[in-house]
Amino acid sequence: MIDVLIVSLIGSLLGVLTGLLPGISVSVILISSFFFLVQFDTLTIIVFYLSCLVVSQYMGSVSATLLGVLGETSSVPALKEGYTLNQQGRGTEALIISAWGSLTGSIIAVIIALILAGYVENVFLLNYTEIKIGFFVLLFFIMSLGSPNREWITLLQYIAGLFLGQIGYNARTDDMRFTFDTAWLANGIPILVFLVCFYAIPLLLNSLGSMEQSNKQIGTKKYFNIKEIINFIPFYSVIRGSIVGFFAGLIPYLTYVASSQFAWATEKFVQNKKYKNGNPECLAAAETANNAATLSCLIPFVYFMVPIQLSELILYDIVVSSGSKFTPYWIIENFIFVIVAFGFANVFGLIVGWPMGQMLAGFIQKHSKKVIWFAIIIMLSTVIMSGIQINQLDYYIALGLILFLIGWKVKHYDLMPLITAFILSKPLIMATEVYIQKIS
Repeated sequence: MIDVLIVSLIGSLLGVLTGLLPGISVSVILISSFFFLVQFDTLTIIVFYLSCLVVSQYMGSVSATLLGVLGETSSVPALKEGYTLNQQGRGTEALIISAWGSLTGSIIAVIIALILAGYVENVFLLNYTEIKIGFFVLLFFIMSLGSPNREWITLLQYIAGLFLGQIGYNARTDDMRFTFDTAWLANGIPILVFLVCFYAIPLLLNSLGSMEQSNKQIGTKKYFNIKEIINFIPFYSVIRGSIVGFFAGLIPYLTYVASSQFAWATEKFVQNKKYKNGNPECLAAAETANNAATLSCLIPFVYFMVPIQLSELILYDIVVSSGSKFTPYWIIENFIFVIVAFGFANVFGLIVGWPMGQMLAGFIQKHSKKVIWFAIIIMLSTVIMSGIQINQLDYYIALGLILFLIGWKVKHYDLMPLITAFILSKPLIMATEVYIQKIS
């Protein structure tokens, strides 16, 4: 248990950076930590990921409320409501609502997950393969609807991703696919090189180029006692946000980002004519929802090994690359450890999201460019170490340079269809082949 808490602490600390800095997403943290994480078992990897994800939601509301900066994409409602409250001199009040509401929402999410656990297991026992394919199809469908790309561009990305993902040796059919007799391609295109050079570095450099130092004022520094804190929190809004967020978190691709939007819109509808910009109830519902969704979005992954968002796609590859065995009963055997880590990360997030939030926001904003350059250096070092480890450094460098040039050229497109199809190519094709054999 001590090991779990140590890993959770490390993930939580990185979650602080993730939430406060635009461009440093949970996906970027996973890519940067790839070489380190693949050496551990599944429990360690998932605890690290979950802790980073949870704390990033707390800290995203801090940067949105105090600095008017989107550190996390799920913090758009916090930017709309929280920053307005901050401009009114109620910044600390907004932090309290976000932090304590998020903690309450996480507790409600655990209760809902416990109630539904038995039903999820029964569903798995009935039609595992069909449900897995169903999640894949739903993910691709919703991604297509939400993508700003033209339909034909999205379709081309899917085709290209599926093709690139199939390159290399196929253990199931015992043959080489699309290697063109090139030895380097026998192991396929390394996902780490693809994610770092094609996606992460162009993304960070782009955010670095457009980054401006913020001179916005941080709101009131008045602190409140427990009685005042309780009076601040709109509990009915928190409960509604938790329920909406939990179930919205199950929607592939949208997950916790959509959950905050859904809960915010629902609460705005409930407030009706009483709503005006800077609404504490809407802020509470939105911030509660994204924390509830951080737990529910893991359900398809831990039961069916189906990633439904980008960070889980990377998590999937890390788990597979680590060589750890992962079965649908894994969550049952490790449930207590996951819940302890989830609870620890929430308490950590509460502390840094409120009492320490103002200090951390100012510090990170001041040193944001240095942090981004540090992340880029770490990722490049990870690629180089991986290439050296398998004696393919020349291949990794050449491939990385090509991927970077392409990634930089197309950075203004929504690249999620291509990345998703690439990472899910092998499990999707395999599940489809198994299903065809099953019905034939």
